[in-house]
Amino acid sequence: MIINKTSNLKQAGITKLQEARGVVESLKSAASKQESVLAEKQADANKALEMMTLAMQNTNVQQQEMEQLREKTIQESAIIAQK
Repeated sequence: MIINKTSNLKQAGITKLQEARGVVESLKSAASKQESVLAEKQADANKALEMMTLAMQNTNVQQQEMEQLREKTIQESAIIAQK
């Protein structure tokens, strides 16, 4: 009877370990899929950041050009006013 009880406890332990192994494999699989999705999202975010950086750089260049045109216009207006 004691041997039977010990055997049943061992079998129950083995069953729990097998269940745990299945849960671990399932979690590994889910984590792997999420890593792929995360990598894609990170790549998309990096592309968006690059685009935003370029847009900001272009805006700065355009602002500088506009400032130069404004200064040139002011200088030309001053020259015309003197004539």
